[in-house]
Amino acid sequence: MRILVTFALVALIAAACGDVDVSSEGGVEILTSSPEVSMTALGSFVLRYDDELNCLYHDEPSNNGEPGTGGRIVIVWPDGYSAVERNGEVDVLDASGTVVATTGAEFQLGGGMVAGDSHCDAIGAWVTTDAPVDPNR
Repeated sequence: MRILVTFALVALIAAACGDVDVSSEGGVEILTSSPEVSMTALGSFVLRYDDELNCLYHDEPSNNGEPGTGGRIVIVWPDGYSAVERNGEVDVLDASGTVVATTGAEFQLGGGMVAGDSHCDAIGAWVTTDAPVDPNR
C-alpha cells in the first residue's frame, strides 16, 4: 500500500516538476527531482525524521500558528541529494557530500508547494529549485 501511495504523490509532483525519484542512497528515503519549471517562493523549514517510515518531512503549522499541527510536508530535493542518519540526527547532503540541512535545525529553500498526500504521510510537497539557505546568515 505504501508503494502505491508513494507512487501517487510522485505522479502528482511529476506533473509539476518532471521526473521524481525516491532515493535511499544514504540510508534515509528522500524525494529528488530536476524541476522543469522554477518556482520562486522562499520557505522556512525545520526538518524532522520519521524512523518508522524512514522519511524526512517538515511539520506545517496550523492556521492558528501552533507548530506541527497543520500536517506533514515532504521536500523534493535537487537531483543528486541524499540523506544519512548519524549521531542521532539526519543530514541531507548535496551532490558533493556537503551537509545542507540537519534534522531539528531551521533552514530556508526556494521553490513552491504542490498539493497531494502520501509519501511520509504528507499533505503536500515543497519542490525546491535551489540549495538550502542558512537563515542565520
